[in-house]
Amino acid sequence: MFKRLTLILVFTVSVLPSIAQRYSHYFTNTVFESFENPAQPVFLMDTTRSMAFNLLIPNFTVNAALRGNSQLTLKQQAFLGATTYNNLTIGEGRGNRVFLNANVYWAMAKFYLGGKGKQEIGFSAQIKSEGTAFYTDETAALPNGSGSFNKQQYINLFNDNFKSQSYHQLSLTYRSTIDSYWSWGVKASALSGVLYARGRVDQSSVTFSNPDNASIYILGEYRTNTDPGSVQNDQLYKIFKNPGASFGLNAAYHSETGYKFQFNLKDVGFIRWNNQSNIYTLNGTAFVRNISGPNGGNRAYDAIDSLAQRNGVKKGFTTTTDGRFEVSVTHSYWLDWEKEYQYKPVAIVSTPLFYKGISAAVVNNFQYHNHTVGVITSYDNIGHLNLGGQYMYKAPNLEFFIGCEQLYPGYSIALAALGSNSARNKTTPTAAAGFFLGMAFKFGKNLESMHNSSDIPMGN
Repeated sequence: MFKRLTLILVFTVSVLPSIAQRYSHYFTNTVFESFENPAQPVFLMDTTRSMAFNLLIPNFTVNAALRGNSQLTLKQQAFLGATTYNNLTIGEGRGNRVFLNANVYWAMAKFYLGGKGKQEIGFSAQIKSEGTAFYTDETAALPNGSGSFNKQQYINLFNDNFKSQSYHQLSLTYRSTIDSYWSWGVKASALSGVLYARGRVDQSSVTFSNPDNASIYILGEYRTNTDPGSVQNDQLYKIFKNPGASFGLNAAYHSETGYKFQFNLKDVGFIRWNNQSNIYTLNGTAFVRNISGPNGGNRAYDAIDSLAQRNGVKKGFTTTTDGRFEVSVTHSYWLDWEKEYQYKPVAIVSTPLFYKGISAAVVNNFQYHNHTVGVITSYDNIGHLNLGGQYMYKAPNLEFFIGCEQLYPGYSIALAALGSNSARNKTTPTAAAGFFLGMAFKFGKNLESMHNSSDIPMGN
C-alpha cells in the first residue's frame, strides 16, 4: 500500500508540467462551460450557427498540488535520483497533503432546439480522475532508515491515508430559459469506474532492532478494484463493469442591474465497484533488513504490500464522486466610450459535499473584441493562494482557450524538469502546477430571428 502511495506522490510531482483549470471558464458561454454549468447558453440568435462540436479534440483541465515538507524530498528523488531527507521533521508526525484532479472531455456536441425557452441539448463523453492523500514526514523518510530515525521505536507516526479513483462519464445536458431573469440546466450522467484505490492506516509503529533492520506494524484497511500486480492494459476500456450515475443541476439569474449569478449542484453521484474488487485488512508486522541500503525503500514498501494482501476478501463496494455546490457572480463594465474594451470580474466559491474543504477564486477578465486575457486568483483546499492566467479567443463560431491557474509553482516545476538544479533544490509553499486547453466549433444553419430571417415565406 505504501508503495502505491509513493507512486502516486512521485507521479504528482514528476509529471506536473503536463497537468488546472477549475474557475476560468465561468460566464464565458463556451461549449466546455455549458457541460460544467449546464444553465449557460452556447448559441446566440442572429450571431451563431445551430450546432457545436469539438471534432474530438480533447478539452481538458488538470491540476495537482503537494503541500508539506516532503515536496523537496520527492522533487529531488524525481529529478536527481537521490535526496538527503534533511528537510523532513522526524518524531512529530507532521503531515503532507496531495490533491490531484483531471477532467478530459474527448467528445462534446451541442444542438439548438429553439422554442420559447431557447432550449439546448448536449451530449458529452469525458474521463475524470480524483485523488487525495495525507502522509507524514516519517513515511517519506522511511527509505532513509537509520539516517533519519535515531530512536529504537516510533509509534503512530505513519498513520497515512489516500484515495484515488478514475472513471468514464457519458452525459446528457438540457438547458432552457424560464424568463428574462432565470434559466436552468441539468446534467444526467452514466458513470463507469476504471480504477479505484483507498488506503487507511489507523495504528502504526516502527521498531529498529539494529540501525538498519526495521519491524513495521500497521493496522488499517486497503481496498481496490484491481488484483495484486500490474493494472491490466485494457482496464481503461472496460465499460460499465463498475457502473454508476451522477446528477447536476444549475440555475442562472440575470438581475436588472446587470449582475449575473449561478447556483450549481455539480456531479453528485456514485460508482458501484464490482464483486471482484478487493478489500484487505491490514493487521500485522513486516520485517525489512538493511532498510537504508540499495532499494531499501522499495523493499519496505513491497513488504507492506505483501502484508496487506494476506487478509483480503472479494467484495463490491460503493464510492461517491467529487460532488460540489458552487455559487458564482459576475458583472461586465465597458472601459471606453466605443465599447471595445470590457472588464468582467468573476467571483466563485466552491465546497465539496462529501468531505471538508472550501475553494474560492476571483477571475479578472479583460476583453478586446474576440480576445480575452484573464488573471486568476484562487484559494485552494490546502490553504494556498494561487495566481494564474488564461487566454481565450472566442468568435461566434470558434473558440479556443489555454492557461494555467498556478503560474509560479508550475514555473518552478517546469524549470526543475528542464534541468535547473536551483529549482530542484528549492522549497516553495506548495509544489503545484496545472494546465488547461480546449477548442470547439459551431456548424449548421445560421440562427436567425424572424425579423432577420433570410428566408421569406411566400404564402399560397
